[in-house]
Amino acid sequence: MQALRAYLSSASSSAGTAKSKKLTPSKEDDHMHPKLPNPYKLSPKPSRPKPFISFLVENKSTVVEVQKPNIWIGSGKSNCWRLTETVQCQRIEDQHARLFYNPHENVWEILNYSSSGIYVNGTLFGFKSTDFTPASATTTSERLQELQEMTNKRLDEFIKHSGDELQAADAAVCFCKPFPIKPSVNIFEGSAKLYANTKIEIGCAKLIVQQVGPMVN
Repeated sequence: MQALRAYLSSASSSAGTAKSKKLTPSKEDDHMHPKLPNPYKLSPKPSRPKPFISFLVENKSTVVEVQKPNIWIGSGKSNCWRLTETVQCQRIEDQHARLFYNPHENVWEILNYSSSGIYVNGTLFGFKSTDFTPASATTTSERLQELQEMTNKRLDEFIKHSGDELQAADAAVCFCKPFPIKPSVNIFEGSAKLYANTKIEIGCAKLIVQQVGPMVN
């Protein structure tokens, strides 16, 4: 009986040793069975490409690319695409329109802020209200005088920043008049979406959207 107990004890200890060896992988086991990547480990997010939009300025046959997602278009200096550096027009205002990227719909849009409006594919976008003059101007003659003074001021500023006054005076002549648009039922208020080949008119400036991208998924 004692011999049987000794045999069973030795068999049990050897089985435990063998079992413990299986739980401890060797270098050969690591080579034969390489570790798999953790499926629950999050991979780094890919960098999202920045949107851009490019325009062909028909008046000068030049291409302008915009990468800022929010920018003014007009004659101002603050965060603005100074369109008057390319096309001189009396109707282009300091903050004529706002160009911005809409990430929710993945599309570029343009919103009018001027009294003369903008044309997008032949459709006029502007304000349906016709009162764009200060409240102090109560009579028609006063309003016309204020508009004339505004025109002269714009011409003087343009001539001042030009080296040749005669050349500046010739370049400032255009078919646009710096007056508010006439009331019409065909005026759309709100922003216009821009796609490739969209045509935009801001005063004398004629723009065509060339490229829009990159598309964001």
